[in-house]
Amino acid sequence: MAIHWDPITAGDLTEKLLPMNVNQVSAQLARLESLGVIEKVSWYGEKKAAFQLSERFFNVWYLMRSSRRVRRRLIWLVRFLEAWFGRDELNQQGGAASEA
Repeated sequence: MAIHWDPITAGDLTEKLLPMNVNQVSAQLARLESLGVIEKVSWYGEKKAAFQLSERFFNVWYLMRSSRRVRRRLIWLVRFLEAWFGRDELNQQGGAASEA
């Protein structure tokens, strides 16, 4: 689920987790939702429910670390942060995060 930025349905996730069936996947999704790891969201205006990681910044971090191909798709985020913050401010924030 973490390699998908967009929400994913239980059925779509089941296809990726074969041989698990949709009931098994749904049970695990319910457990993760009760723990606050994932959240249920509407599926683009349809009655279907989809799921995504609750902590969206963790999702960005995971996507950046998962593979070079995915990292290339997220380079826009790096460019935005470089444009929004000055180099000194980014270095200061990075140092504060590593000390925490």
